[in-house]
Amino acid sequence: MGADPLSRKRRAKKPKDLARSKARRAPYAKVLIVCEGEKTEPRYFKDLKDHYELNTANVEICGNCGSDPVSIIEHAKKRYHEEKEAGDGFDRVFCVFDKDAHASYLKGLDAIRGASPKGLYVAITSIPCFEYWLLLHFKYTTKPYGHLPGKSACEQVQVDLKLQCRITRKATEGHTKHSATDWRSPSRMRLADWMRRRRMAQTTRLPACTCSCIISRASKGRRKMAADSCLRP
Repeated sequence: MGADPLSRKRRAKKPKDLARSKARRAPYAKVLIVCEGEKTEPRYFKDLKDHYELNTANVEICGNCGSDPVSIIEHAKKRYHEEKEAGDGFDRVFCVFDKDAHASYLKGLDAIRGASPKGLYVAITSIPCFEYWLLLHFKYTTKPYGHLPGKSACEQVQVDLKLQCRITRKATEGHTKHSATDWRSPSRMRLADWMRRRRMAQTTRLPACTCSCIISRASKGRRKMAADSCLRP
């Protein structure tokens, strides 16, 4: 089968159009964020992009890109190669997915480690799910979340998140923008890194999330993102 019309259109960029596209970009890295979720994750990262006033031409956010980690990574690779062939490739590609009940979670991590170019793709993972990262914006917790009869680990996190939203009198639809702003606190960034290392060092059900990687780089945004080693292959 031939390439789909959209792919052909992307590869067929004229030199003048390509030059115009590059001219719109700010002088820092061009990144792709590919999310498993259709609404929550993309909305969060769009709010983050707006908060730090990152150039739209430098940050592409894709949602609903698959129902499991492997399909998300495949979509990310597809977009990377489309832009590379068009002459305006991404400097870094973030693949955002949950562990939750995905049977292909470890396979997805292996796919990231083995992807080429080496170091271009980064797995942004949440255990058990992305909502745990949002919950951390409201309270510090290392509560273990495991499957219970009739309620998955992710559903339990969602219940706790909704409770925190009510306690702080914030509407669920509006908490992400406020959260992206609040997470700049160095102490909270250190907490996220500590929890990630603790989770890696123990065979437990401790929750964890690596979203702090994107937050810390976004905060440097227009100032130093071009020179940041985390956003360069």
